Amino acid sequence: MSGGNTAGPERVLVRLDPRGIGTGSAAPLRIRRRLPGEQGAPAEDGLVRSISADGIIQPPLLVSTAGGGPMVVDGFRRVAAAAAAGIGAIDALVLPGETGRAAIARLRLASAPLGAPLSELERITALDRIARFAGVPPGDLPGGAAALFGRALSTNHAERLVALLGMDGDILDLLHEGALSPGDLLRLAGHPLAGPGETAAAARLLGAARLNAGRRREAVGLLLDLADGGPGALAAFAEAFDPAGGTLSAALRRAARPALEAEIASFAAAAAEIGLPAGASVHAPPDLEGGAFTIDVRVRDEETFGVVAGKLSGALERGLIARLLDILKGKDGGGTAVG
Repeated sequence: MSGGNTAGPERVLVRLDPRGIGTGSAAPLRIRRRLPGEQGAPAEDGLVRSISADGIIQPPLLVSTAGGGPMVVDGFRRVAAAAAAGIGAIDALVLPGETGRAAIARLRLASAPLGAPLSELERITALDRIARFAGVPPGDLPGGAAALFGRALSTNHAERLVALLGMDGDILDLLHEGALSPGDLLRLAGHPLAGPGETAAAARLLGAARLNAGRRREAVGLLLDLADGGPGALAAFAEAFDPAGGTLSAALRRAARPALEAEIASFAAAAAEIGLPAGASVHAPPDLEGGAFTIDVRVRDEETFGVVAGKLSGALERGLIARLLDILKGKDGGGTAVG
């Protein structure tokens, strides 16, 4: 069963109707994007089936509040699943109302990583909500980053992560689903010439493309190159992009480096001028990135080797090798790899 209650202040076991326990998005310590039974949650939920059959094995942890119903500290999914299953009463552990906020925050932080894995969005939400409840900045929540992210975070980085929660809901859904990463959004939002609207438009394009992590990093880099063109550059690209015309990555390469196709053609022409025989060829790196080209040679006899060596020597004297390297300059330096 998901969740778990850690040791702490004294608690009392009571019976409550789960439908009367607040688990909505306004609940102060809720960190899950969606709970069982809510719109957008899976229609078939294993926790709902389990609780329908066996009840709640580990009671949720609540705390009494002045003038209102109990507040959930741990066990949001269990309470929501019980309500979705139509169960009229469940066992719950209730902390006394005088329990301090710092103690409650420690209990919530300890339980947050337990149960179903948290998405990146949910980790950030947990950091924000638990810190708010404790009355401290997110970067100053004792043990918060280590418990939620497995590493320490600087105060500035923690605040930048929490600021992402102000983005539009559809973008947060993409972050929750893993179609975007916090790093993607932070890089886009950090460009000085890209306003919030442009950042959002770029994020939607990136998330809709469903790229793997490596391709996303490349695409973000190209989007930032586009943003260097000034305010409005990202928005113009987002408005003009048509998925029917090719992939996002290809469109970004063309837009961010309009001279790329001409440079590739120039490289091919210079390579052809070398006049290598069959079995030998010159290859440019993908998109001319990497700063080095390769020369592949298949040698079956000394005569072939002599011809290749002569052609390369002549190309060096005629400046063809220098021309190939000049085309690659401005990427990552220059060089030749022989394979």
